[in-house]
Amino acid sequence: MRFKRDLLIAILAFTLGSTTVIAAGGLIGPDGVIHACANGAGVVRVLQPGESCRGSETALSWSASGSQGGTGPTGATGPTGATGASGPTGPSGSFPLTSPNGQYSIQLTNAGIVLGGPTSSIMLAGGVVTIRATYIDNRSDLDYRVNAGRTFNVDADSQANIRASASASLQASGSVLVSGSQTIVGAGSCGPALRTSDIALVDVNHGNAVYPVQYTSSSPDVLVC
Repeated sequence: MRFKRDLLIAILAFTLGSTTVIAAGGLIGPDGVIHACANGAGVVRVLQPGESCRGSETALSWSASGSQGGTGPTGATGPTGATGASGPTGPSGSFPLTSPNGQYSIQLTNAGIVLGGPTSSIMLAGGVVTIRATYIDNRSDLDYRVNAGRTFNVDADSQANIRASASASLQASGSVLVSGSQTIVGAGSCGPALRTSDIALVDVNHGNAVYPVQYTSSSPDVLVC
């Protein structure tokens, strides 16, 4: 019996290794396994559904699909696909744009653009930039320079202050006009400034080297300290 079993295995191995066994879909079990029987002469018989091996046959089975192989190597990168069609045009935007809290907005029209806040606004219209606010804090960590091609005006409805921690200079190629109801130059004890039309009286008979001077008139609105 051992000789016959070994012969059967050898014949079966030769048959399966050198021929192609085709099983119709109906011969493959629901578990994906093909069941067959081999007799003593080495003849393999594929079982039909519901059949079983005879007493003189040896039961055989094998997977119809085989075991899963290992992962193959990565394939070469394919060519770049063609450019897709352009999408439809999106809806037109609308102005003004408003912040979620409704406090800030951007208005854009053919006349210009306005950035608005609760108490301030910046408007660009043509060649004019207008800034309106209850308070403007304009600072620079280093230098700050303002250039005007023609006229430079600083207007204050109430009070205007120009302060420098070190020195300050005011220069002009022509005249410098300083006017006000009262102009004070310096600080401390102040006296009226002299004008070019004022008359000074000098006491040349005074015995001291320094001659006292008396002015008959002076500026009523310019004080020099």
